[in-house]
Amino acid sequence: MLNYIRAELYKLAHRKGYWIFLGVVLALESLLVLGFYMANASGGRLCFEDCVLSVVPQALSFGGYFAIVAGEMVFAGQYKNGTLKNEVAFGLPRWRIYLGKLIVQLTASVLMCLVMVGYYVIACRLATPEAGNAPVMLLLGKSLLAALPVWVGVQGMICACCFLIRGEAAHTIAAVGLYWGLPNLLYFVGILFYRYPAGKWMIEVSEWMPANMLTDTNRYLQEGFAPWLGWMCLVGGVWLAVSTALGLWRFRRKEIN
Repeated sequence: MLNYIRAELYKLAHRKGYWIFLGVVLALESLLVLGFYMANASGGRLCFEDCVLSVVPQALSFGGYFAIVAGEMVFAGQYKNGTLKNEVAFGLPRWRIYLGKLIVQLTASVLMCLVMVGYYVIACRLATPEAGNAPVMLLLGKSLLAALPVWVGVQGMICACCFLIRGEAAHTIAAVGLYWGLPNLLYFVGILFYRYPAGKWMIEVSEWMPANMLTDTNRYLQEGFAPWLGWMCLVGGVWLAVSTALGLWRFRRKEIN
């Protein structure tokens, strides 16, 4: 397993798309921080605390889309290129192929998160004054800690989509649909049928979907964080366990050609 993971990490490190995507995101972050700096130079009062806490906790749901990108980078058209067929024909156990790629996807997502968030925080600290009126690093750490289990669960769903759906566009659309489309569809239908028990149930279910929970995390950083963290771990664990079990079960019986 370790040799397989090392091989997948080596292939990922030599994919230009991964580094290009990361560079584009860092460039956009640089433009945002430059905007903060220019606003202060023009008489604004944007401080380090505001620039960090008004952006990162509010943008936690974007981590799901970055997880989709990481999954696509690792899987990299295995069906189209025939590399997955070669791995199976070589005699590698299917569970090792599946779990190995899942671990590499998680590693790629975590590395992207650390680099993106770390770069943004450092850039804000250098470009904006510190007011000292908020425990920035504590609140930032709590937001990332709460988001981590849900990000892991979403990555499990993405891995299952990559293995079970042929075609890069198809499994990308499926992953985006499950992450973003499903909660919005449930909420929309629930609003239409709000007078009925089924409608109210759909609205409640939509509130516990990963994308919505990540968006709501900012409300629990000051009070009620421990119970919210427990719920985030439960939801992330369910998504990871169900999607991985389904993915392994179907992939072991899937004909690779």
